[in-house]
Amino acid sequence: MKKSLAFLKKEIIELIPPFLFFLIVFHVMIYAKSIMQEYFGVKETSSLTATINALIVAKSILLAEALPFVKLFRNKRLIYNVIWKVILYLTLILFIEYLEELIPLMNHGDTFAKANKNIMLEFSSDKFIVVHIILSLFLVIYVITIELVDALGRKQFLQLFFGDRKIAGE
Repeated sequence: MKKSLAFLKKEIIELIPPFLFFLIVFHVMIYAKSIMQEYFGVKETSSLTATINALIVAKSILLAEALPFVKLFRNKRLIYNVIWKVILYLTLILFIEYLEELIPLMNHGDTFAKANKNIMLEFSSDKFIVVHIILSLFLVIYVITIELVDALGRKQFLQLFFGDRKIAGE
């Protein structure tokens, strides 16, 4: 029992940073969707939907981090690891979104081919593309930040970012 509680505590603690970051991201996306409403006819999304999406993306990131090949470029330049992780995270997020759409359609009696066709139509819409461009940009920011924290160490990163910096030459 203690082992499973320790595991659960570790998982929750690891989930907090990506969850909070993407909670903000998805609320920004709600604002962007409200702006897009007049151009694309996009209906506004609720805060609850944004929170659930943030949890899904945060858990996707944790799942990706558990994969053995996620650290493929660990000893290379930081840019390789950033690009690799962004591609991996986006692929996993798209796959989870695909399953989120597919399962209800299949439960309603649609055939796989018909459900897949409907999903592909939605995935090729302007709204979907705009939302995922925004998500991709924020994901790049997230991965760069996480990789810098990993490379520099949390204490040094926080000191550089929030502490007093000594300017060379002074």
